[in-house]
Amino acid sequence: MRCSHYAPVKGTLLGERLEVYPFLGSYLLGEAVDRAGADLVLHGHAHRGKEKAATPGGIHVRNVALPVLNRAFRPLPPRSVGGTVAAFRLVPAVEPSLVTVLPANGES
Repeated sequence: MRCSHYAPVKGTLLGERLEVYPFLGSYLLGEAVDRAGADLVLHGHAHRGKEKAATPGGIHVRNVALPVLNRAFRPLPPRSVGGTVAAFRLVPAVEPSLVTVLPANGES
């Protein structure tokens, strides 16, 4: 897994203003990830972008900026966990029975 503040692909920037793309990421990061290899790339920074994309080499990319996650997951009110109040909790916006989890090795 690779983590970056900046997007390695244009796909997760869709929704942002075109004039700010150069400040949000670069295709050069995607090329470097494809050369180095990874199973997943996580990045933030693109608050109006899309959640999912892939590098040209097929490596999955996820935009984990909080506004993007809040669109994909609905925030719930804080709750006490072991005497500590959680700042926020995220739950899937889809019915869990509709989600398919695949093994990490890609086999089904």
